Amino acid sequence: MGALLTPAEMGKSFAVMSYGDLAARSIPTPTWWRDDNSDGWGFEWKGPIGFSCVRPDFDIVVPMYAPYTRKALVSPVNQKRNITVLLRFKVDKTDGKYLIANHGHRLRYELEDSWAKDPLPGSDLGVKNMLQTEADMRNSVFCVCPPGGTQDSTRVWRAIIYGCIPVTYFRAVELPFMRRLGIDYGQFSARLRELLAHPERVRALQEGLVHHQKYFLWDPDIQGGVFNNIERELAMRSAQRASAETVSVF
Repeated sequence: MGALLTPAEMGKSFAVMSYGDLAARSIPTPTWWRDDNSDGWGFEWKGPIGFSCVRPDFDIVVPMYAPYTRKALVSPVNQKRNITVLLRFKVDKTDGKYLIANHGHRLRYELEDSWAKDPLPGSDLGVKNMLQTEADMRNSVFCVCPPGGTQDSTRVWRAIIYGCIPVTYFRAVELPFMRRLGIDYGQFSARLRELLAHPERVRALQEGLVHHQKYFLWDPDIQGGVFNNIERELAMRSAQRASAETVSVF
């Protein structure tokens, strides 16, 4: 695997991918493992490797894999949350050229700099290990989820599971189950400064999060989870193709 495949070369095949980028590019491939002593899922880059951008009419975009079941779900409305805005991410400041070349880490640097100058009320910024971070997510109203090496981050999907409204920075990206299943990310993600002065809008987002949490569980036993949604998208795509290929005899 090396050269990017064109849609013509891929034919009628489809891909299930967690990176719904709408522009083709090459990145290394991460090998993942859970590390409770760091701030998230650890990985090593193995690559580089080429890949095609997502094709909205063919491919299925899923959340990044994290083995949580329905037992991990935390309601955003059934308990008091003491942290208004959680900022749990690492910023590499050792190499200025790296910050210029890497959008995700440059954004992290700008977020940290902005917070230092004008911290949001009730916010908490800093790096902790994974267990502490997940505990803080369960105690936070908003979780800031900047990109890292890629646009997507397990931090987004962990926040959803733990009932923390994710603040994301996706651009030129197809989000999981957005196109065919109609998931409206505006119902449970937000722009912070516009919301902090309106508790009723925050509550509406939390209620939207309750409704959508199950869609991001990699739990084969739950109706409406990732596995079930992949099957639904494939069935819908098959029905659409069959309808398009049907020729009327009248």
